[in-house]
Amino acid sequence: MPRLHRPASIVCAALMAMIPVAAQADVAGRYEMVGENIPIRMSMTVEADETGNVRLQMGSQPGYYLVMDDDIYAVGGGMGRDVVARVADISALADEKYAEFFAEVPVHGDDEMALDLVPMGDETVNGRTGTAYGMAVGEGGEAHHASMVISRDPALAPLGRAMQTANGSMFRNAGTLGTMFSMLNADIAETLAEGALLRMLTMELTDVSFDPIPPARFALPSEPLSLDELRAMTAPEPAPPTLPPVAAD
Repeated sequence: MPRLHRPASIVCAALMAMIPVAAQADVAGRYEMVGENIPIRMSMTVEADETGNVRLQMGSQPGYYLVMDDDIYAVGGGMGRDVVARVADISALADEKYAEFFAEVPVHGDDEMALDLVPMGDETVNGRTGTAYGMAVGEGGEAHHASMVISRDPALAPLGRAMQTANGSMFRNAGTLGTMFSMLNADIAETLAEGALLRMLTMELTDVSFDPIPPARFALPSEPLSLDELRAMTAPEPAPPTLPPVAAD
């Protein structure tokens, strides 16, 4: 049975911002997990065209995301190579499933932990220099190591805008998940809006290209599935006819 994937990765969730995007040249960037003793090598690519369309994909996974006209689509992956669905519909379905399986779980109040970004001087990442930031807990807290590095190089501004477009759209369309992360990372989003990300934890910007990108990279391969079609894809199989029904609690 086709499998739906939750429309967010940890890296993507941490990079959210919501600002309008001006016209720009085509840009592509690759982020890679670097360093010693890393159990899983991961990479992520970001592509944007001159109109502001954005394509985001993980290097080791099938499928990708497309942002067009303030909407974000999941393409392929566990759903099937050319299957398209709106992230908002996938998130709505995930919320329905969560409510179904965890209906009796009590909901606790918000235990939001305030995080402050503290500038920690300049840092060079793969030949590009930016401002390093650490995360401190609570007002007046201390940051002990740099968690991210932001470049304010105008040449990298199109890449920064592409990241903000993709991640802002993910926030707006990811249901309760997007709402949660948008609240927890407001300070991070504000800082990211100032430039292009060079490093987030162990993910580093390793390659950048401003060559023209084929328009086909930003075209949907098929019409998006409706929410009802997604529900049908995830409906349970009929119970074995020779067994009694599941007893109600």
